[in-house]
Amino acid sequence: MMKFFNRADLNKDDEKRIREILKSPEIESILDRAEQAAVAHRAELRRKLDTVAERHEAAIAEAGKAHAAAIRHREESEEQQRRAWELQMQAGGAEYAATHIRDAEKNKLLAELMGTADARLRDFGDLLGNQWQALRHLGSITEYKHKSWTGQTTVEYSTNTAEVNALMAQIEAAQAAIKEMALLPLTSAEVAERLTALTHEFQPKLEAFALPCPRLNEKGEVELSKERVGLDDTLRANGLPTDAAPKAGPAPRVVREPARQHKAPTPARAVTSATGKAAAAVTTAKRVFKGLRV
Repeated sequence: MMKFFNRADLNKDDEKRIREILKSPEIESILDRAEQAAVAHRAELRRKLDTVAERHEAAIAEAGKAHAAAIRHREESEEQQRRAWELQMQAGGAEYAATHIRDAEKNKLLAELMGTADARLRDFGDLLGNQWQALRHLGSITEYKHKSWTGQTTVEYSTNTAEVNALMAQIEAAQAAIKEMALLPLTSAEVAERLTALTHEFQPKLEAFALPCPRLNEKGEVELSKERVGLDDTLRANGLPTDAAPKAGPAPRVVREPARQHKAPTPARAVTSATGKAAAAVTTAKRVFKGLRV
């Protein structure tokens, strides 16, 4: 109340009148009731404070039991998980050991089968692999130029890449079959029969590219169908460019099968064919112009 008087802009008469009002029985009664209400509220607060532990004790005890049960459950779960990890590691180790034993036995059997297989299988497969490597360099695209009697030039392209890729794929399949043969209980005669069948299959296809084919000679040994030449000679035999100069002496003889065994023209034939077509076109054009002059 004194703060109110200190802050209010009152004169002495106003202040005196207010003090008289505050000292009246009515105001004193009001203030007394307010004070009693405040004291009663504080008494209630103290009562609650004195009984707060008692009032919450049961709930805390119940929650504590639940918490303790949760801790026990977690500890039991962790123990079960630890045990489960141990069992998993043991089972994984047993599986790895069983797999290792199986693989070791398998590798031992494979090694013995491969080691005792007919050596001609390995030799034949290696020679086929050499021809596969050579075929990688024999793909070509040939350009044909044609000139009509009007002087218009047209260009036509021919490629043997489809034939080269197909033959390489066939060689890969044959090599896989040869590896499988090395694991089979075949007699010497059966091996010779199967290798001879491969020779019949691949010799015309390989020699169409001037490449020798592995075969069995009269003694049953693996050899090439013709003398092996270097890559540069093979490129020249197929009409492909090479940086190396040709060797002195006669050019290597190229054995070619009939056209039905290799329908697509090789680059060498294609170039010759293109030259012939161009020459024929020029000759025809000359005849036409000569006829026009007449």
